[in-house]
Amino acid sequence: MNGPNAIFFDGRAAGRVAVAVELESSHLSIRGGGGESVAAWPYASLRIVDQPEREHAGVFASDLHETPRLIIADPALFRAIEERMPAELRRHSRRQTVTIVALGTAAAAAVAVAFWLGWAPLMDRVALAMPRSWEAMIGRPVAARMVPEGSVCAWQPARAELGRLVERLARAADTEATFTVTVVESKVVNAFAAPGGFIVLHSALLDKAAGPDEVAGVLAHEMAHVIERHTVRLLARQYGLSLVASALVGQSRLTDSLTLFQLFAYSREFEAEADARAIAMLKAAGLRAGGLAAFFQRHEKQSPDSGILAYFSTHPPTAERRALAERAGARGNPAMTSAAWTELRAICARKD
Repeated sequence: MNGPNAIFFDGRAAGRVAVAVELESSHLSIRGGGGESVAAWPYASLRIVDQPEREHAGVFASDLHETPRLIIADPALFRAIEERMPAELRRHSRRQTVTIVALGTAAAAAVAVAFWLGWAPLMDRVALAMPRSWEAMIGRPVAARMVPEGSVCAWQPARAELGRLVERLARAADTEATFTVTVVESKVVNAFAAPGGFIVLHSALLDKAAGPDEVAGVLAHEMAHVIERHTVRLLARQYGLSLVASALVGQSRLTDSLTLFQLFAYSREFEAEADARAIAMLKAAGLRAGGLAAFFQRHEKQSPDSGILAYFSTHPPTAERRALAERAGARGNPAMTSAAWTELRAICARKD
């Protein structure tokens, strides 16, 4: 076996592993320092994430996996791998590179125009024009960072009940967005919505909620962030078109360097939009719309060690927000039956 000639990053652990890459007849063989197999990527599954340039290495990914990256510093090795990819994949990768350059050039023009039109409105229009499929390219690695290994709660009856609630809310929202909701075991009360509809609920939020209406309110609020495309709009406003475009076509540098706080530090404007959209969604679904207000009102004054402050750190409760939800009234049906609620709260305690 040859010595290390590449770096492998699995997308979950922080560390990067030195590996030896060998070009087999049908696939790329990736082995660790002891000769153990790390991965075997067929050439037909490869995707070029970054073309090698003077100041940085080239990067490959595989359609077999969502987040791993193979970093190749040697341009000759990179080209040897690229030549073994199917011709159509090579052409597609080159078109992506041209797209990045074109969008980067457009970014410079956008900055100039922004002085006349205002940066936030201009970048909002750019973000809203992007296909939702591009958002998933940011959302997948972000969601992976939000889900610690071995923490997913997967008891099937509870997942089915949660899925029915998500589907009911999505139908009521009449949106093109899709949603993948995951519950993870955690003692911290929290919830996040990544681009592409990847939503993570912490089990402590289910434990602290007084009933299913509160969970439905929090869930609708997170779904509203996805529908209104708040994370992509936030990234566009903060980092401009070129960096966002780079991330959207599969390059990982932006999302790798961002903290979760940066990704979900929504403005007062975005929080108000999410609240209004969530209330409208709950009403359209025939559900009680006061659950989110009740959740805030019961927990916002609890002690710091209660865990609830983690949710409020990225979703600041205000009297105005509570009043908006309270004005929606208590009319409507419960989010789920008592039996379904009992099953949902047991999602981490029970095993299939």
